Amino acid sequence: MDGNTKKKKVLNAINRVSQDVLPTQIDYTPEMKDKINKLLNIKDNEVDERLDNHIKYLPLSDIVKIDKEDDIKYDVWGIGWDHILTEGFHIRHHP
Repeated sequence: MDGNTKKKKVLNAINRVSQDVLPTQIDYTPEMKDKINKLLNIKDNEVDERLDNHIKYLPLSDIVKIDKEDDIKYDVWGIGWDHILTEGFHIRHHP
């Protein structure tokens, strides 16, 4: 399925147009992406295609501080992301 078809399916879903496939999105942390790469034996840039994701994200290197004692990574906005329990997916600190 090419990018234009995926884009059209997402727009159709937003506009409530009936279609044969519901667009899906599987989100993951950078740590989980590494595990998926190894598990499926694929390259980093192939993960979204292999999972049939319909939304593209821009990768950011926005970690500015790591609290090793509590295993929290802080981004440029001051949000602290859990690193152990959820591999960086859930917020543990709000600024």
